[in-house]
Amino acid sequence: VAEDGVQEEPSSACFDQLGRRLIIGWSLGSVQSYNFNNGRMTCVYQNDATTGIVSVLCSGEDGKADSRLFACGLESCVWMWPASPPDDAQTATLKATITPVVKCERRIQLPIWRVDWRVEFLSMGWHWSGLVATGRRDGHVLLWNINTGSLRKDLIGGIFARIDEDGSGSLSPEEVVSYLVNKEKYLERDAIA
Repeated sequence: VAEDGVQEEPSSACFDQLGRRLIIGWSLGSVQSYNFNNGRMTCVYQNDATTGIVSVLCSGEDGKADSRLFACGLESCVWMWPASPPDDAQTATLKATITPVVKCERRIQLPIWRVDWRVEFLSMGWHWSGLVATGRRDGHVLLWNINTGSLRKDLIGGIFARIDEDGSGSLSPEEVVSYLVNKEKYLERDAIA
């Protein structure tokens, strides 16, 4: 329950890379991890969100040092943290009584000079090549370089019609990233057909 008595509800969830922790994004903007065996909160991921988190995901493999946690929400930005809280001696000593807080490593968003910089994000996908794709309410899919925080591509229209011809619905950000990484294969297939 938030300070003003408003009930905060889970709005998105994912497991960490090892499947040991459940990461939950909440309707009022907080992101927390839990040991899903006993329900104990294991970490709070600090951000400046004031509205709901709509997607959380973990990147990387088996808890390696470069693994990251991402969240996006109705504030039109992506927050990024190390996926695991630092486990130094001080944190290990306090673990039994205090939930660790991990500060946001990077906040990614469009520059405010763009007219569309406040359009809400509704979904997110990650690709091992260092890209995060965010799907927006207006139909755009934005591809971000997670190492630099820069926008790589702003996509809408054309490519979606070419690879979603069967009318099965919209593509997920993961499918868009797969298309871009394997673009030549798709173009060859379309040329043969």
